[in-house]
Amino acid sequence: MHDLTLRLLVSLWLLTLAPLVAQAQETNDNSDSAAEISQEVEDDRGFITRFLEEKLSGAGRQVVLEGFHGALSSRATFERLTIADDNGVWITLENGAMQWHRAALLRGRVNIDELSAERVILPRLPSSGESGPSTESPEFALPQLPVGVHIAKLSIGRVELGQPIIGQEAVLSVSGAMNLEGGEGDTNLTINRVDGPRGQFGLVTSFSNETRILQLDLKLDEDANGLFTNIVKMNGRPAVQAEITGNGPLSQFDADIKLATDGQPRIAGNVAIREEAREGAAGMSFRAELTGDLAPMIASDRQQFFEGQSIIRANGWRGQSGQLVIPELKVSTGALDLEGSVATNAKGAPESANLTLLLGQDAGATQLPVTVPFGAADTTVNSGNIVLKYDAQQGSGWTLTGRVGDLKRPDISLSEVRLDGRGRVVMTADQALQEVRGWVAFGADDIEPTNPGLAAAIGDTLNGGLNFAFTPGNALQLWGMNINGDEFKLQGALEVSGLRTGLALAGDISAQHLNITTLSQIAERDLGGKADAHIKGRYVLLSKAFDVEAGIEGTDISVGQEQADRMLAGTSRIELSAKRDSSGIQLRKLGVNAQNLTAEAQGFVSSWASDLNAKVTMPDLSVADPKFSGSLTTDVKMTGAVRNRKLNLTGAAQDLAIGMPEIDGVFKGKTDLNVDLMQVNGSYELQKFALANPQLTAEGSGRFSQTELDGKLKVSMPDLAVLGRGFSGGMVAEGTASQKADGARQIDLTGRGTDLRFGQNDVDGALSGVTDLKLVAQQRGSEITVQQFNLTNQQMTASAQGRIADTGTDMTGMVDVKSLASFGRGWRGALSAQGSFKDDGTGARVLDVTGTGHNLSFGQAQVDGALAGETRLAVKGVERGGTFRIETARVENPSLNVTAEGTVGTGTTDLRANLRADDLRFLGRGFRGGVQLEGTVRDEQGGGRAITARGNARGLAIGNPKADAVLAGQTAFDVAATQRADGSLTVSRLQAENGQFRITGDGSPTEGLNLDARLNDLALLVAGFPGPAEVQGTIRTTAAGYDVNLNATAPGETRARIVGTAAADGSTMDIRVEGSGNAAAANPFLRTRSIEGPLSFDIRMNGAPSLESLSGRVGLSNARLAEPRFGLAVESLNANAELSGGRIAVDINGNVESGGSISVNGPISLTGDRAMDLDVRINNVVLRDPNLYETRANGTIRIGGSQVAGPLVQGRIDLGSTEFRIPSTGLGGARAIPDMTHLNERPPQRQTRAKAGLIEFPSEASRAVGMSAPPATPPAVPARFDLVISAPDQVFVRGRGIDAELGGEIRLTGNARQPIPIGSLELIRGRVDLLGKRFDLTEGLVEMQGSLIPVIRLVAESQQDTLTARIIIDGDLRDPEITFESSPEMPEEEVLSQLLFGRGLDNISALQAAQLASAIATLAGQGGDGIVSRLRQSTGLDDLDLTTDDEGNVSVRAGKYLSENLYTDVQVGDEGKTKLNLNLDVSNSLTARGSVASDGESTLGLFYERDY
Repeated sequence: MHDLTLRLLVSLWLLTLAPLVAQAQETNDNSDSAAEISQEVEDDRGFITRFLEEKLSGAGRQVVLEGFHGALSSRATFERLTIADDNGVWITLENGAMQWHRAALLRGRVNIDELSAERVILPRLPSSGESGPSTESPEFALPQLPVGVHIAKLSIGRVELGQPIIGQEAVLSVSGAMNLEGGEGDTNLTINRVDGPRGQFGLVTSFSNETRILQLDLKLDEDANGLFTNIVKMNGRPAVQAEITGNGPLSQFDADIKLATDGQPRIAGNVAIREEAREGAAGMSFRAELTGDLAPMIASDRQQFFEGQSIIRANGWRGQSGQLVIPELKVSTGALDLEGSVATNAKGAPESANLTLLLGQDAGATQLPVTVPFGAADTTVNSGNIVLKYDAQQGSGWTLTGRVGDLKRPDISLSEVRLDGRGRVVMTADQALQEVRGWVAFGADDIEPTNPGLAAAIGDTLNGGLNFAFTPGNALQLWGMNINGDEFKLQGALEVSGLRTGLALAGDISAQHLNITTLSQIAERDLGGKADAHIKGRYVLLSKAFDVEAGIEGTDISVGQEQADRMLAGTSRIELSAKRDSSGIQLRKLGVNAQNLTAEAQGFVSSWASDLNAKVTMPDLSVADPKFSGSLTTDVKMTGAVRNRKLNLTGAAQDLAIGMPEIDGVFKGKTDLNVDLMQVNGSYELQKFALANPQLTAEGSGRFSQTELDGKLKVSMPDLAVLGRGFSGGMVAEGTASQKADGARQIDLTGRGTDLRFGQNDVDGALSGVTDLKLVAQQRGSEITVQQFNLTNQQMTASAQGRIADTGTDMTGMVDVKSLASFGRGWRGALSAQGSFKDDGTGARVLDVTGTGHNLSFGQAQVDGALAGETRLAVKGVERGGTFRIETARVENPSLNVTAEGTVGTGTTDLRANLRADDLRFLGRGFRGGVQLEGTVRDEQGGGRAITARGNARGLAIGNPKADAVLAGQTAFDVAATQRADGSLTVSRLQAENGQFRITGDGSPTEGLNLDARLNDLALLVAGFPGPAEVQGTIRTTAAGYDVNLNATAPGETRARIVGTAAADGSTMDIRVEGSGNAAAANPFLRTRSIEGPLSFDIRMNGAPSLESLSGRVGLSNARLAEPRFGLAVESLNANAELSGGRIAVDINGNVESGGSISVNGPISLTGDRAMDLDVRINNVVLRDPNLYETRANGTIRIGGSQVAGPLVQGRIDLGSTEFRIPSTGLGGARAIPDMTHLNERPPQRQTRAKAGLIEFPSEASRAVGMSAPPATPPAVPARFDLVISAPDQVFVRGRGIDAELGGEIRLTGNARQPIPIGSLELIRGRVDLLGKRFDLTEGLVEMQGSLIPVIRLVAESQQDTLTARIIIDGDLRDPEITFESSPEMPEEEVLSQLLFGRGLDNISALQAAQLASAIATLAGQGGDGIVSRLRQSTGLDDLDLTTDDEGNVSVRAGKYLSENLYTDVQVGDEGKTKLNLNLDVSNSLTARGSVASDGESTLGLFYERDY
C-alpha cells in the first residue's frame, strides 16, 4: 500500500513541476513576452502543454496532458493525464487539480494546499524501462528522482487497480495530508476500499529532529476476503485487524504489534529501543519479540510446519561506531529451530557467527515428513542440520557443515544432500574485511526425478565442489569448479568483479557429455553421440559488453532426424569468436563444419555501419538423405547503419531433389535466387526478389513496414506437368498488395490458366481451355471487402462480391455451369445459382440461395429420373445464436416436390418438411405409384427430440411382383418417436397398413421395440400358401447387438417362437426357433407330390451364422406322403432330423399304403461337398400301377458320396411275384385324345395344371404359384446308379390274350439324367390265346431302356402245311405294336385268317369275319385301326367296334344310321349272346333309347344330356 501511494504521489508531483518549468523557460528565454505566454496558456494544445509533455516525457516514458489550465495561476487543473511506457499506458489521472502558493517559492518552500484527482486508473505497474538490445554497450548511470513535498490536502476519489498490481482488481479512495518542514514531518493518510468487502488502511506518524520523539500509529481493518488476506494468500481469507503503535523519544521507544483474524488474536509482540553505553561506547540496545499461533493463517497442507507457538526473538546492541552485537537470535516453529549469535566490529567486519538451523526431526517435529512453507511446489524433508561457525578470537578459520535428509518434491526426491565447507576470513590492518575465501563441496545421493527423461539425464548421484574468494565490493573468484554426474562433468573458473561499478564476469569453463543418449527422453527425440564444449571470455552484466571465444565439438551426434544425423556423423564443430563494446559487435568468426555442410560468417555490426558476410555451402544433398540430390550455395551480405541496413541474399541450386516428385520436377536444372532487401527508417524495401529455373519464374518487389505495405509478385509456370500427379497445362499469376497508413490493405490478383489439369477427373474437365481468375479485395481492420471475384472459362462462370466484418457481413455470388458433363462422373445438364449471405452484426445471419437446373443427371438412375426437365431450388433462412430459421426450402420439378420450414439448432429445432411425388416411375426398376409424406422434428426440454412422420402411398410398387401385391392399393403410415439426449430412441407410435397388411409397434430399441404385424394372405408372398400370417413380440437393442423375442403364426397350423440374441453386425447370434405346424404347408413346394401330418421343430443358431452353428431337431409323426407319379403312398410316416455341427442325421420310417414298409437312416453333411451316407431299406413293399404293373420288392440301398459330385445309389432290389399288364383299349377307329383348348379357365385351374406340368414352363401361371423351375427339375449334378434288380422268375406279362412268365436280372448304371440299364428278363414259358386257340411263345424278352419303361418282345409261331406264321408283340409295354408275319409272305389280315381258320380271307363267313375282328381286338389295342377299318368299309357299316373286358371276353358291335336321328346297332359276344339297340334323338338334349337281348332282357328310357 505504501509503495502504491508513493507511485500515485509521484505521478501527481509531475504536475507540480509544470509551473516551475514554465517559469524557468520564461526566465531563460526572454524572446517570449508575457502576452505571448498568456496566449499560449489559453490554447489547450498550446505551447505550455506541449512543453510540459516534452519535458516530463523521457526514455521509456510518454506523458500526454489534456485540458490543462491555469499554469501560472494559483490553481492548475487538467482533464486527463496519461503516462505510458513501451508497453502502453500504465496510469491515467482524470480531473486533477493543484492549489498552491506561488509566493512560497521565494521562501524556498513548495506549499500545496490541495492536490486532488477525481479518478486514477492504474491497470499495472510500469515496466522496468529497459530498452531493446543495442549493438553498443551504454555507460552506466543511476537515475535521479524528485524529493520533498508539503501537501495540506490530498484527495483521490477513485483509484482503480488492475489485477497485476496486487493479484486482483480493486477500487480505492485516498485522502490525507503530508508535511515536511524545518526538520519536522508528519503524515496523516487514509485509504478505503470502495468495491468489494470493507477495508481501511490508516497511517498517522510524526517525528521531530529537535525532540527526537517518534509517533507511529498504523492500523489495518478488513472484512473477510479482503485485499490483505488475498495478497498474502492467508488461509480461509478471514477478516483481519492489525496495528502497530508507539510514541516516545527514540532513546526509550516501545512499539506494540498486534494481529487478529476473525476476532481471534494470532500474533502479539513488542519492539523496545533503549539508549545504552557499553564499555564506554555510546549506542542503542534493542529487543524484539513476536509470538503467536501462525498455523490457522497458513494453508492447510503447510500448517504442520507452524504447529504450536512460533517465536521470533532478537536481542542486541548497536554502537554509534557501527559495532553490532546480537547475542541472542532465535526463530522457532513446530518444524524449524534457528538459534545463534552474530557480531560485527565497527568496520562491519564479522567478529563471530555461531548459527545452527534444524529442520524436521532434528527440530523436534512430531509428524514426519514436514512440508516446508516456501517454494512453489510442495517440498518435504525428514530432517535437516546446518551449522556455521566462526570466532575471530579463536582464529580466522570458518566451517560450514550441513545435511538435509529425505528431501522430496513432486518432481524429484533425494535421500540426502550434504554440504561441507571451510575457509578463512582475512582482515586489513585496521580490522576491516579484506577477503573471505574457502572451498565448498556438495553431494546428493539416490536422486530420483519423476520425469524419466530427467532421471536418465542426471543419473542417481551428483557431486562437486569449488574454491572461492570474496572481496567486499570488488570481486568474487571461483576456481577449481567441478560438477560431476554419471555421464557428464563441468569444470572451470569464474570471476565476478566490479560489484560497485557494474558486474563483470570472466571465466574459462569446459563441459563434457560422454553419452548424449541420456538426454533423449527429456528432449523427446532420439539423441546420441558425445560432445565437448569450451567457452572463455568476459561479460559485463550492466552494459552487456562481452568478448568471447567458444567452441563445441561433437562426435557421432544424432538428433533423431534422419537427414541431420547423417550430416552430423563423425566429427562436427561449431566455433565462435565475437566481441561487443561501445563501438558495436565484431564477429571475428562463426563457423559450422559437418559432413556436407559448411557455414561461415564474419563482419562488423554497429549503429552507424555494418559489414557482415555469411556463406552456406552444401555440395551434395545426398549425404543428408539418399532420396535427396543436388547442391546448394547461399551467400548473405548485410551492410549499412541501423534503420538503414541492406541485406543481399544470392543462392544457386543444381538439380535439387528431396524425394517428392511434385517438388523435384519444379527444381530440375539450375535454380537461381536473388533477394535485395533494404531497411529505410523503420520500413523495409524489397528491391528485388527473383527465383528462376527452366520450370518456374517468380519476380517480386515492394515496400513494407508495421503500418504500410506496397508489393507485387508475378509467378509463371509454362507446364504444370513437372508437378506430376496428372497435373498439366500452363499458369501465369500476378498480384499486388498494398497497405496504407490508415491500415487499409488492398489485394489485386489476376491469373490465367490454359488447359489446366489437376489429376481430378471431376474438376479437370471444367478447366479445359483458357480459365481467367480475377480477385480484388480490401481489408480494413477486421473488415474485408471483396470488390470483385470472377472465374471464367468456356464451361462455367462464377462471381462474388461483398463485405465480411465483425460488425456485419454482406456477400452475394453466382455460378453458371453451362454443362455438368465437364465435371465427369456421367453428370449432365446445366445449373445456375445465385445467393447472398448477410450478417448485420447483431448476431443474425441471413442466407438466401436460388437456382435452376435443366435436365440434371448425376449418374444415378433413380435420382436422374426425378431431375428431368427444369428443377428449381430455393433456400432462405436466418441464423441467430446457433439457431437457423428456415423461411423457405424448396426443390420442385414435374416429378418431385420437397419443401421444409422451421428452425434448426441445439435445443431449438422445430422443423417441418413435406414431400410429394405423384408418379415414382422416374426411379426406374419397376417403381411406380405416388407418395405423399409430412414429417416434423422438434427439440424438447431436457435435450430430447420429438420426431413424427405420416403420409400415404397410392398404387405403390417396387418392381418385385410379390412385394407389389402386398403394397397394392392405398397404404397409410404414421410414425411418432422421441430421441433422448443420450441418443436413444423411443417409438410411441408405428402404424402402416393397407388392404393386404398391417404393422403396429411402439417402444424403444434399448428397452424393447414391440411389434405386431399381420399379412392377410401369405399366398401373396408364398404362392400356394394361403391364409393370414402374424408376428408379435419385441426386439431390443443391447450393448452387444439385439435381443429378439417373437411369436409367429402362419397357415398350415404353423406356430413358432423365436428368441435369442444377435450381434449388431450379424457376426454372431444365439437364436432359437421352436414350434409346430403341419407338413401340408410344404405341398406348394412339392409340386406333384403331397404330404400331411403334424410337424415339430426346435432349431438353434449359436455362433457365427453358418450351417456349422445350426443345431436342433425337426420331427414329423404319423404323416402321409403321396407320390402320384409312382402310385405310391406312405402312411404312418415318422421322420426325425437331428442337426449338429453342420450335419443332419435323418431317421425316417413308414408303411406303404399298398403293403410293406420303407426306412431311411444316416447322416447328410450340410457343408463342403455335402457328403451323405444313407441306408434305405425296402421291406416287402407293394409297388403298383393299376394299368401297368404290380410287384413286391425287398432290398437294401445305400446312397453315399456327395451332392457336389452327385450321390451314388447302389444296392440290390429283389422282386417277388411281379405282373406286367398290357393295357386294354377300345377299337373301332377310336383315336388318341387330341390337344384340348380350355375355355374360360380360371387362374386356380391354370395354376393347378402348371404344377402338374400340363402347361409349358415358364408361364404366367407358373410365376403366380412361385415356381422357379419346371415341376420335375433334375438336379444340377444327377445321382449315379449302381443298382441290381433281381427277379429270377415269376415275372408275368399278361393281357390281350398273352400270358408269359419271364425271369432274370437287370443292373442299372449311368445317372438319373441318362440311366443305362444292363441285362434283361428272358422267357421261361408263355402262350397267346386267340378265339380258343393257343399259340405257344417261342421267344420272349423284357428290357429296360433309357427312360426306364419296360420294352417287351414276344413271338408266337405256328406251322401249317407249307405256311409258317408268327405273331410278334414288340415295343413299349404300355402300347406294344402287333404285327403278323408269314413265310411265304402275305398281308397281315391274310396271315391272321390262315392262323385262325386255315383259309384265306375271301373264303370266310361274316361270323368268321367278326371272330377275326375279335382276335385282332384282343391283340391290337389302338394299334388295330388299319385292319378293322378295312373290315368296316367292306361291310358298309357306320360303326364296327370290338371290345375286350378285364376277363378277356370279346364282343363285336356293328351299327348303322337308319336316318339322321335314328341309329341301331347289334352286339354279338363270343358266347353267342346277341343284343339289339335302338337310339332316337328327339332333340339336341333329349334321347330315347331301347334294347332287346337274345336272352329276353329288354330296356327303354329317356335321357337328357347337355355338354358343358
